[in-house]
Amino acid sequence: MVRPGGELVEFAHRIADAERLREEQARARAALSPEERLRQATLEQAAKMQPRERNSEGGIGSGRPRDWSGRPEPPVHDLAGPWSVGSGWGTFRAVVPGGDRTLYGVTADGRLLWYRHDGSHDGTPHWAGPLEIDQGWDRFARVIGGGGGVVYGMGTDGALHWRLHRQAQDARLPADWEPQRVVDTGWGQLAAAFSGG
Repeated sequence: MVRPGGELVEFAHRIADAERLREEQARARAALSPEERLRQATLEQAAKMQPRERNSEGGIGSGRPRDWSGRPEPPVHDLAGPWSVGSGWGTFRAVVPGGDRTLYGVTADGRLLWYRHDGSHDGTPHWAGPLEIDQGWDRFARVIGGGGGVVYGMGTDGALHWRLHRQAQDARLPADWEPQRVVDTGWGQLAAAFSGG
């Protein structure tokens, strides 16, 4: 994420295990008042009396850990950070992911710069690049990263242009690109677009 002022920050999304969830729930219960603890214990007892789902062998339970209510515990999503990993990124008109530590920056004059975040494993500002790998990206109203070296340009006419940078993980010059293709139309009416990959 680029903050106002051009600082690039990194977050790490982690899925925690059920043991961590139980520890967090125990800490939360310890912080309850005696009345709230009694109410929670009553709810827990009532949940234990509810019928449980049967597993494939016909036994009680699905094998998944359960929370205090008897329902299967959901995974715990944890967002760690932010860590400052660079500055000056506010000069780009777009910064998009290229997949697996790679970022592309689009300058105001349409140059496409490649970066690889070699410090992504520990949130430090160690980078490979910048390397100018293309020009002419100022003709697009929006630029969207698709992952795996795919970069989309959304034309002012709503056409969605696809490009694949074959050297996304280890860019060098001359840059190796698949030929550009128009993969769809009608994208100009969208207020926002982003990749799910």
